Amino acid sequence: MNGIYLFLQNNAVYLVTAVVLVLWAEIFLYIMNVDKRIKRFEEKPDYKIQSKSNSFFTLTVITIFIGAVLYYLSTGIMFFENDFSKIKQSIGIIEVMGTLQPQSASNENNETKFIISDSDDVELNVIFKGDIVNQISVAKKIALKGTYKNGSYYAADFLIVKNSIYTVMIIVLIVWAGIFFYILSLDKRIKNVQQELNNGVQNEK
Repeated sequence: MNGIYLFLQNNAVYLVTAVVLVLWAEIFLYIMNVDKRIKRFEEKPDYKIQSKSNSFFTLTVITIFIGAVLYYLSTGIMFFENDFSKIKQSIGIIEVMGTLQPQSASNENNETKFIISDSDDVELNVIFKGDIVNQISVAKKIALKGTYKNGSYYAADFLIVKNSIYTVMIIVLIVWAGIFFYILSLDKRIKNVQQELNNGVQNEK
């Protein structure tokens, strides 16, 4: 099975937690920076405040981008074949991913037979040597490694896809993107107010 995808599956909680914590750390640091700027201006109205918001926004964009890349990789599109019409024409070992058809799994002579389908509802008959009916019965998506011959896909390895935490992460990133644009607008307003106050102080002098 693909090593990168296995890493994403096995460390999903840690990766998503890291992305979320970095995002919250960035907004915390930004709020501290804004508070510091306001305090300095209150103490010395003619003080020219140095804003570090550009660094904050750059880091935020990078973090959101990394999160989006992780979500894309977690879908398995880059690592597995999702078009079953191509699989039926393939030769040799090929890794596939598909949606497990409900109640299609059965065990006969220590061979588990089940059906998966792609996004176009093209079905693929799968045979796995061993009894894994109970393991895959609750799965929605499954990744497989094996060969296609005689009208069936003979799987030598399988992985139950658990992508829900990455789905939660992408929802968080969408919400965060909205917060990001709001903060960006707020930062511009703060800069405008600072500029107006600075001009007023200079005019009084």
